[in-house]
Amino acid sequence: MSDVNDSDIRNQIYNLINRFRSEPNFISEQIAVQLSELGTIPVIPLIQALKDEDSGVRYFASLALEYIGDPRAIEPLNELLNDDNDEVRLGAADVLTKFTNLSIVRYIKSLKDKDWKIRSTAAYILGKIVNEGSVEPLIEASTDAHDYVRYCVINALGNYSGEKILTTLIQATKDEDKNVRWIAVESLGKFTNKEVLLILKKLEVSDADIEVRKNASKIIKQLDK
Repeated sequence: MSDVNDSDIRNQIYNLINRFRSEPNFISEQIAVQLSELGTIPVIPLIQALKDEDSGVRYFASLALEYIGDPRAIEPLNELLNDDNDEVRLGAADVLTKFTNLSIVRYIKSLKDKDWKIRSTAAYILGKIVNEGSVEPLIEASTDAHDYVRYCVINALGNYSGEKILTTLIQATKDEDKNVRWIAVESLGKFTNKEVLLILKKLEVSDADIEVRKNASKIIKQLDK
């Protein structure tokens, strides 16, 4: 009888995973929850699904693994950080940050990877899990050759505090890329001192990009409250 029940459960799991191929997102999210309610039984089938050719299956399988929270999923999710699909890759990164026993070593090393997508994803993760051991590597990565990596690094540093962080963020307001300058302004908004306010007021009128100027104005109003 137990074998029959086990077989029924396995079939149910595979049928639910297969529905990720065709269901709309909000239904797939419900399916991910449903799978998590089965405990750790779906973990192995879900890990296998991370290699499925369908990006929707990979994405929602990672979401289900987040809900289950089994550490066996960490390494397979790390492999998904190399995925060609941006949504899948960033989804996996987001899921990984929910694991409390996540080591930062891999992601610090990945800040020097030859692939800019891997470097940017590593910066995103290090910004989410916030560990002081990440500060120096992130500061070093703030001068990365790729603008989106610098954007992710400056965004990550906004979740930290300290003089070195502040200096790096101020430097980033002079970046050649307008998006990096925009996120530098956003990150500076988490610091409340006169020096930051003066810098933001200068950017409000002098930055070459209107969106950066608007963001500086917004942050100034928030700091003045």
